[in-house]
Amino acid sequence: MKPSRHFLTATLLALCIGVVGFWEFMASRSARPFQPFQLRAEHFVSFRPNSAGWVIAPITNVTYDLTAPNLFSFLVQGPRPELSKRVIIRLVHGYNMPMCMKIKGYRVEPLGEGLSEGGDQCWRVVSSLGETSIWVTRMIRAEDLADAGIDIRSLAFPRISIPDDPAWIPRGLRWASLRHPIANFHCLLRAQWNAARCDLATFLRLRQPAWASESVFSFVAYTYGEPVLATDEKATISQVKSSRDLMLRALREWYPTGVGAKLERTR
Repeated sequence: MKPSRHFLTATLLALCIGVVGFWEFMASRSARPFQPFQLRAEHFVSFRPNSAGWVIAPITNVTYDLTAPNLFSFLVQGPRPELSKRVIIRLVHGYNMPMCMKIKGYRVEPLGEGLSEGGDQCWRVVSSLGETSIWVTRMIRAEDLADAGIDIRSLAFPRISIPDDPAWIPRGLRWASLRHPIANFHCLLRAQWNAARCDLATFLRLRQPAWASESVFSFVAYTYGEPVLATDEKATISQVKSSRDLMLRALREWYPTGVGAKLERTR
């Protein structure tokens, strides 16, 4: 006996309601706040390294946002300012720096085949104005700051295909949006696709976007201010590494009694 038309209609309606209900549940679940990081910027407030002749100035970034990935930032310059470039040193919960800069409209080019013997990766980062900076990244374990030996590009956050249009600012649906509806809709989809890390389930709001890693840190050093010329790249990489090495040694000396002591008191 064939099922009646009313039965098929009711079954189809129930399935549609089930699909919509499931999507609404997953979208609500995916919209929840990220889990707080165990280690946050507040734990690094007492980290204030110094070295004779060096300029080491903290860049204030302490926040009460428990999900903020940045742990500290310093401006560092060597003993001979006339020969040393200014370098920004950042410690961040593990994130994919090349993709993060790409989403901001920068061109990121690796300098070298990949991980060096010490775990470094070097990058040429070019702005939309053609100004070049040199970056050196290293992945270190959050547990003991030992070299993690992994490619920073393997981290899930963020991962994109095409950078956002820097001239487009999402302001919702307005009369002005209707002047170029196709172009605006394309920009909106691109921004949402990038925010979803090019993951279909995340794009459909079925799961939360991948966030920064808690188990590894990205230790990032890059030139600040004056653009780097192609002829100076090799010398600049050496300067950036020297500044980074100074800070990494100081951090590894301070870490057990600094962060370690704070975490013990909170357990």
